[in-house]
Amino acid sequence: MLSDIEPVATEAKNNERFKVDKPTTTVGLDYGEILLGDAGKVALYGIPGQERFDFMWPIVAKGAMGVILLLDCSQDNYIEKLASFADTFSKWVDPGSFVVALNRGTENDLEACNLLVEKRDVVMPVFMADPREKDDLNMLLHVLISNAEIRLLQE
Repeated sequence: MLSDIEPVATEAKNNERFKVDKPTTTVGLDYGEILLGDAGKVALYGIPGQERFDFMWPIVAKGAMGVILLLDCSQDNYIEKLASFADTFSKWVDPGSFVVALNRGTENDLEACNLLVEKRDVVMPVFMADPREKDDLNMLLHVLISNAEIRLLQE
């Protein structure tokens, strides 16, 4: 868990196991915080990727430092989802502030996603990551922060 507070989680029984075989799914906005002492806090928002929740996306993306996009590579259309999410969120967040985390993927999935990113000519690091592993989440967050710092230095 990345959050320093007990996160607000919106998990419910997954009734669409024929689409994604997992027992629960996010049905709303999750929220957590990383406390920075006197420097403040970093707010963490977890938003569902299903299109029925797309009304949340611009609200959360507005003012966001960046996006960590978690893709489930066991789904047949994960490459199309990467392209779609990148296009959609680029309306609200600098495309250079994306980090892509591939879950349940292979080296072939990593290569396919990197090819897509390369064709778009943006800085969008792609990693294999397990969202249940704190070290993986910390690595993704550090990459996101590093990219933000680089962008600030270039301005």
